[in-house]
Amino acid sequence: MAAVDVIVDNLDPVHQTELPLDLFTHLGGGSVLKELELVPQTYFSSTRNALNVYFVKVSWGWTLLLLTPFLLLSNSSFSRSVSFLCRRLLSLAVATAVWYAFTETFFYIEDATGSCYETDALDVVNKEFVTKASCRRAGFLWDGYDISGHSFILAYSLSSSWRKRRPWPP
Repeated sequence: MAAVDVIVDNLDPVHQTELPLDLFTHLGGGSVLKELELVPQTYFSSTRNALNVYFVKVSWGWTLLLLTPFLLLSNSSFSRSVSFLCRRLLSLAVATAVWYAFTETFFYIEDATGSCYETDALDVVNKEFVTKASCRRAGFLWDGYDISGHSFILAYSLSSSWRKRRPWPP
């Protein structure tokens, strides 16, 4: 096992401490680019495109779908320890709770910083609606600070997969 550990460490392209900083930078950068409207509107920026609807919206599910069998199979191949497998699965459950808390926080921030507008020119504010959901249901336009959930889920899924890539304890 020690020889395999040395090989994995030598093939490791990103140092463990650099990955979270890199992912955090991408998350912040994605939000700033969207807020400053520096990215042009294309098919891929639409919330109704096929990739967004079928992959990004349920991407944490895809992450769980891939990581759970990996944890189960790698445990049976290397460790065969039930307590180790339980710790790994519990860490995946905690990661899911963290993902949920972050996404709900992003929705809260958008509701707290936004306003409901009656026109696309963003000149007539409708103060009757205080949440994005109620504003959009009424057929109006909501404008608030939208933290890039796409950048977050990409970074978080990658980070979670990265930490669980080793089937044995470090």
